[in-house]
Amino acid sequence: MFKNCLDLKAEIREDGTIKLPEEFLSALGWTPKTVVQIEFEQEGKCLIITAPFDYCCICGTSENPFFNVMGKHVCEDCQQMIASVKIDKSKILNGQIKDNLDYTNEE
Repeated sequence: MFKNCLDLKAEIREDGTIKLPEEFLSALGWTPKTVVQIEFEQEGKCLIITAPFDYCCICGTSENPFFNVMGKHVCEDCQQMIASVKIDKSKILNGQIKDNLDYTNEE
């Protein structure tokens, strides 16, 4: 799987970004919100890009304690935010919520 990616060439864009192929990123398990660490090895003139082992799948932070939710890491801040969201079940039963995105946030 990685053998084809070892000879990967990418162009540096005008804004300084480098676009990597989606197949390469998905092979690493990286998504657009994945937080990565970039190191520069001066002797070999190499960039080393690594993802922290633990990062929140919602906000990308690697600084808070984590909870494992269905195989994903969720930081304490996002877990508290999720816990504060209450779905109005009567709206679901009455057919008022169709896309599962209409909710209330009780404080």
